[in-house]
Amino acid sequence: MIGDDPLLFSKRYPAAADAEVAALLAASFAWGNVAAIRGALERLFARLGPEPSRFLREADAAGLRRAAAGLYYRRIHERDLEYLFRALGGVLRAHGSLEALWSASRAPEDATTLDTAPRFAGALRRLGGDPPRSRGKSLAGEPLAPGAGLAPFGLAEAAAGSPYKRVHLFLRWVVRPADGIDLGLWRAESPARLVVPLDVHMLRVARELGLTARKDASAKTALEVTAALRAIDAADPARFDFALVRYGMANARR
Repeated sequence: MIGDDPLLFSKRYPAAADAEVAALLAASFAWGNVAAIRGALERLFARLGPEPSRFLREADAAGLRRAAAGLYYRRIHERDLEYLFRALGGVLRAHGSLEALWSASRAPEDATTLDTAPRFAGALRRLGGDPPRSRGKSLAGEPLAPGAGLAPFGLAEAAAGSPYKRVHLFLRWVVRPADGIDLGLWRAESPARLVVPLDVHMLRVARELGLTARKDASAKTALEVTAALRAIDAADPARFDFALVRYGMANARR
């Protein structure tokens, strides 16, 4: 049913602790060519072994550096991965799980997961320590700022109005019920509060369906699309994401 979706990597792990770590890593790589994504993730998870959560919790700095050495995918380089490994290990030692960190990041007044996402990403950034200095230059020819390679993880300092797409893809996987697609790992968050992970495919389809007239992949657009889907299913608006994005991807190829 889910084909080559990166979510498949999480389904390899029977333990929830491993599956949620795998979900965050897989969501971080979910951009670009499907075959390239799969190849990069195969190499990554081979390094982390059969219990990635235990490895990240127990490995020392040298072990994390060795695990990341030579791995890269598009703008993600080994130093970015080493930083993410440090952050995940810090979460597991300090909180026990990513779900517990999410709960600690959530405020009573948060209306949706988009309100909580910046605090969650900020906590991960702090646990990773000093960000790596990214390689290369920006499109304007200027050196990239420290941590720019972390943008695919949703861990770079986000611009105002960011939809936190990769964080929300991860959240859809772990929060929504186990329905043959998503994992149903968490109990600390409600599917009703989820915001759709807005990418170019979802934006295109949402505009075609009249769910939004906006053209920007922003937080405002993500909330508007989610509100339209919530009118159909208030308890689980993100359940439409997989089908709509797959439809958008198929149309883009044609």
